Amino acid sequence: MIFWPYYLKQKLREAKERWKEKIENEYVWVTDLVHCPHRYELSLQYPEIAIGQFSSTQYVLGELLHQAIESQPIFQSFEKEREIEKEYGKFKIRGRPDLWDPKNKILIEIKTGRDVKSPPSPHHVLQVWIYKQILNSQQEFIIYATYGRIVEVELTQIDYQDVFTQLKAQQMSMINMPDILGKYAAWWWGAAPTPLWPWECDYCPYAHLCALRKTQNKKR
Repeated sequence: MIFWPYYLKQKLREAKERWKEKIENEYVWVTDLVHCPHRYELSLQYPEIAIGQFSSTQYVLGELLHQAIESQPIFQSFEKEREIEKEYGKFKIRGRPDLWDPKNKILIEIKTGRDVKSPPSPHHVLQVWIYKQILNSQQEFIIYATYGRIVEVELTQIDYQDVFTQLKAQQMSMINMPDILGKYAAWWWGAAPTPLWPWECDYCPYAHLCALRKTQNKKR
């Protein structure tokens, strides 16, 4: 069996099944919640566009690097890409944190690909924050394994607060209030700006279809 055709077919099959389930069950993935709400709407209308990205060499190399890091002995006690789910009213949120240690409540997210000038990136922090709310983690890290360097960042309350300041989500300023993730999901769906981040349209796979596109050439 030749590796590449086998691996590619496997990943595309998994992607199709995931997107079919997302559309049929109206799931909102954690990765949806860190991007523009209109991007989520377009993903439901044109799932083939997102599925096509799973065949890119950049995605595949990132997946293989994820697996290599996750398989290290230091992470032997961690759960790998465990699927989690929580409902908040009409929102059914799903996610797959990369590494989770339920005993010590340590959460680790791995990011690969482009180098990040000033890690952590705000949308990555927001992703970890959402996992934190669902899992009630006590310690959170992001490992950046990029072409330029490998760096590990431990997140703090200041990092989380900075994200909501950047989003201008004033009602999210008290990030320890009860049901905070439910409040964020409601804000994201009803009041969040489009795009969510200044640079987002430059990287969005649906940008060529979007009437709300705002290309500002501001990189991460």
